[in-house]
Amino acid sequence: MKFDFDDLTNLRHYNETWKLLNAEHAPLILSFLHQAFVKRGITIAPESELCQILENVIFQATNGRKLFPKTAVSYLTEWSSESKRWLKRTYRNGADEPFYDITPASQKAIEFINSLHNYSFVGTESRFRSIIELLRQITLGTVAKPSEIISDLEAQIKTLTERLENAKRGQIGRLSEIEVLDRFQQFEMHARTLLSDFRSVEYNLRDLDKGIRQKIAKWDGSKGELLSEVLENSDGIENSQQGRSVAAFSSLLLNPNLQDEVRSMIDELYELSSIKKINYDQNVKNVYPGWIAGNEHIQKTMGALSKQLKHFIDDKIFLENRRILELLRDIEKNVIDNSLLDDKDFLDGFTDFSIELPQASINLPFERVIYTPKEKISINSEAIEVGANDSNVDRLFDISAVDRNELMHNIRILLSDKDDVALSEIIQKYPLKQGLTELISYFSVLNDNFEIREDPDIEDEIIWSSQSEPEVMRCTRIKRVYIRERL
Repeated sequence: MKFDFDDLTNLRHYNETWKLLNAEHAPLILSFLHQAFVKRGITIAPESELCQILENVIFQATNGRKLFPKTAVSYLTEWSSESKRWLKRTYRNGADEPFYDITPASQKAIEFINSLHNYSFVGTESRFRSIIELLRQITLGTVAKPSEIISDLEAQIKTLTERLENAKRGQIGRLSEIEVLDRFQQFEMHARTLLSDFRSVEYNLRDLDKGIRQKIAKWDGSKGELLSEVLENSDGIENSQQGRSVAAFSSLLLNPNLQDEVRSMIDELYELSSIKKINYDQNVKNVYPGWIAGNEHIQKTMGALSKQLKHFIDDKIFLENRRILELLRDIEKNVIDNSLLDDKDFLDGFTDFSIELPQASINLPFERVIYTPKEKISINSEAIEVGANDSNVDRLFDISAVDRNELMHNIRILLSDKDDVALSEIIQKYPLKQGLTELISYFSVLNDNFEIREDPDIEDEIIWSSQSEPEVMRCTRIKRVYIRERL
C-alpha cells in the first residue's frame, strides 16, 4: 500500500480496524472482544450470552462507577452498526434472538495489540532460515532450470545422509533453549494469525459473492454470455483464487497422516521444560481443533454461497432481476426528465402543463366486513315423495374389517415360549384370511406394540388365496421380519 498523506487519512477515517483502535472506549471494546470470542476460541455467540460477559467486563473495569451509561444491548447494537462494523449481527435458523459474529477488522485489532507484547528476546536466526526456505521454494518452483533443481535435490540428499550417519553414531544435534524459544515464538504467531485469517477468508468469499451478484444484476446481455463471463473467467466461488487456496488448505489440513503428526508434535512441544517456564497462550495449545472448526465453517460458507449463486442465475431469478433493473432505469430517466421542471426557462415554453402522478389505492383493514350472515334456506318438508330404489345394498354389509386384537393374540401366542419370532412363522400357523389387507394390518400392529428387526439378506414368500370367484392364489415376497416384545 501507499504511505502517502491522503491514503493514510482515508484509511484512518474509513478502515474499521483503525477506527476501533482510535475509538473512545477502545480498551473496553478490545477487552470484551478478547474475553467473549478469542479467549473462548469461538467466533459467534448469542446476544444474551454476550450481554452478560459485557456487563461483567464493565463492572470489573469501573468498580461500580457509571462510566459507561448505555446498556449492554445498546453497545452491541452500536458496535455492529454500519458505521462501526466491529461485530456482525445475524439471525440463525429462524431464531428470534440475534447472534453476533466477530469481524476480521476486530481480530486484526486484537492481533495488533497482541504484537505490542515485548518478548524477553527477539529471535532472528529461525526467521532468517524461514525467509531463505521460502525464497528457495519460490525460485525452484518457478524459474529454476532442471539442472539447478537436480543440484538442489542432490545437496539435500547429501545433507540428510550426513545427518543419518551422525545419528547412527549417536551424534544428534539438539536445539538450545534460546533456539527453541525463538522457533516457539514463530509457531505461536503463525498459529494465531491463521485462526484470524479464517474470518478474513470467509469475508473475502462473501465479498466475491456480492461482486458476482452485482455483475448479474447489471447484466444486459444474454444469459449464455453471463455464464461465460462468470464461470469461464474464474470468477466462480470454487474457481476463484481464494476458493482454490481454501481447497488446497483443506486438503492439507484434513490429511489423516498429517493430522496425527501435527497433533503429536504440538503435544510434545508443550511438554518441553523450556516452554513450561514461559507464559504461553492457552488457545494456541489447542489450536488444531480451532483450525478444523474454522475450515468446516469456511467449507459450509462456500457451499451455501455456491448454492445461492446457482439459484441466483436460475432462469426465473435472472429474468426478474433484469425486469427490476429495467424499472429502475425507467425511474432514473423519469427523475432526470422531471428535474427539468425546476428550470424557469424550460417552463416558460408551457402555458398549461400537467403531469400524472402515481396514486396508491388505500385499503384500510377496519373498513372490511368482518362477518356476513348466511342466507337462511327454507325447506318444505310437507310434500316429500317416496323414491324408488332398485340398487342392491347387500354388498355394503359384506365389507369386513381386520380384527387387530386377533392379530396381536396370534403374535403373543408364538412369543409365549420364544424370545423372538418371524412374521412368516406367524402367517404359516395362522394363514391370511383377508389377503393383503390383513398382511398390512400385521405391520401396523407390529409398529405400535412390538419391537421389530429386519434381515435384509433373507426373503420370505407369503401366500394367500383371494376371496373372489374363482379362487386365485396370490403371493408376495418381503424381507424377513423378526418380532419381539417391547421392553
